[in-house]
Amino acid sequence: MEFEKSIFEYAGVKTVYYTVGEGTPLLFFHGGGGWALVYKDTLEELAKDFLVVAPDLPCFGESDTPPEPWDFSDYASYFSQILKSLDLSNVLVVGHSFGGGVALHLASKSTRVKKMVLIDSLGIPLDCTFRELLVRVVQDFAKSYESVLEREQTSDLLRAWFRKNAPDIFEKMKTAKKCVESMHPDFGNFEKPTLVIWGKEDDVLPLSYGKKLAASIPTAELRVVSGKHKNCLFEPQKFASHIREFSSET
Repeated sequence: MEFEKSIFEYAGVKTVYYTVGEGTPLLFFHGGGGWALVYKDTLEELAKDFLVVAPDLPCFGESDTPPEPWDFSDYASYFSQILKSLDLSNVLVVGHSFGGGVALHLASKSTRVKKMVLIDSLGIPLDCTFRELLVRVVQDFAKSYESVLEREQTSDLLRAWFRKNAPDIFEKMKTAKKCVESMHPDFGNFEKPTLVIWGKEDDVLPLSYGKKLAASIPTAELRVVSGKHKNCLFEPQKFASHIREFSSET
C-alpha cells in the first residue's frame, strides 16, 4: 500500500503526516518516542476500511519539536487546526499510549471528532512519577521487541529510534514530562462514543490504570485483550478488527 507523505505547518511548527486508504477518516496518533510508520502494518490494515491520516506527533519522528514544551491541550489545539485545514469531519480518532492522551484531549475539544479509540493510553493522572514511567517504558521496549522481532530487526529499530530522537532528546523529555504531569482526572462531561482497548499484561500502564481511565469516561467501553503495552504493533489484524467493529456500531 502506498503512503502519501505531506507536511502541515501551524504556529511555526511543521508536522509530517501520512495518508493511505479511503473511506471514513481515521486520525491515528502513535506512542511517545515512536513515529507514524513504526505502525505501518497496523495502518495498512486500517486503510482497508478507512482514510487513515497518521502524523509524526510534534517532538517525534520527522516533525518539529515545539520551541516551548507542550501539554496535551496544546497538542489538541494544534491538531484541531489540521482537521480544519484538511476539512475532515466525523473523524474516528485513535491513539496509542502517549498518542491516546493527545486523542482524548482532541476529542474533548473538537466537534470534528465523532468517535474515539484509546489503546493502552495515557489520559488521567498516574500513580507513579514521570521517572518511574520512563523506567517502565525502557524495560518494556527491551522485552517486547526482543520477544517479538528478530535481533537484527530490533537493532535496526533501535538505531532508527536514536537517529530520530537523540538530537533534541532533552526538549522532547520536557514536553513528555509536561504532558504526563498536567493530565487532569475529570472527563465526566465527555459524550462521544469511546472504546478503550487494554493489554491484560501491560507492564507500562497496568490494567488497573486502564480500568480507572475507562471509568472516568461516561461513554467508554473497556475491552481487555491478551498482550502487553505494544501489542497493537504486533497484532495489527486483531486491533484493526476491534476498531472496525466499533466504528460500524451506531
